[in-house]
Amino acid sequence: MVELQHEQSEPEDIEEEVIIDCDSTITQKDISALGSDSRVIIVQEATRGVFTRERREKFINMTISDLPKKEKFEKCLRPLEELSKPVDQIRCANCGILFKSSLIAKHEFLCQGQRKKSKFGCMYCSFTHDYLQELEEHILKQHSKNKL
Repeated sequence: MVELQHEQSEPEDIEEEVIIDCDSTITQKDISALGSDSRVIIVQEATRGVFTRERREKFINMTISDLPKKEKFEKCLRPLEELSKPVDQIRCANCGILFKSSLIAKHEFLCQGQRKKSKFGCMYCSFTHDYLQELEEHILKQHSKNKL
């Protein structure tokens, strides 16, 4: 990573001096393009692992607007390879679990028939029952005063 700082205090022919780490693959053309960016600082010394005074002052003076904006991608611009393919799934009639269509026949053969039971609940209290007839009897006995 190359960090740059504008130095105008030294009276030299070159206003900006750039020092690049030997690991860096940045070219001189890239450096000249980065020099016009306000987020880039040109420094005089190599800053690998060193937190210099200039870097510290720039960090302290940073605001939210100085941070680079997150790139937004419209969904239509994303490559089709990134989109997930729909999975063909079927719900088991006995247990209600979703399975891939290739596995549903094997599962239905092995399924123990743990069918989800429908429960009916009273609208006046927390009473629930498996059969609608029992719920009707409960409402008539317990809640006959309430209007239906």
